[in-house]
Amino acid sequence: MGLVIGAIFYLVEVISTGDLLGTLPFAAVIGAIFWVTSLGERRRRKKHHLPR
Repeated sequence: MGLVIGAIFYLVEVISTGDLLGTLPFAAVIGAIFWVTSLGERRRRKKHHLPR
């Protein structure tokens, strides 16, 4: 999920600014935040025996 969100963020920023490499670090950070959140949510659901 983080990879998808990061890629969407990157594409939107490239279209709006035209800078191919300048937005890459920001897209990586946004993707990492979503990835870590996803992992935490999976661990929470497993810990509390909740459905996926």
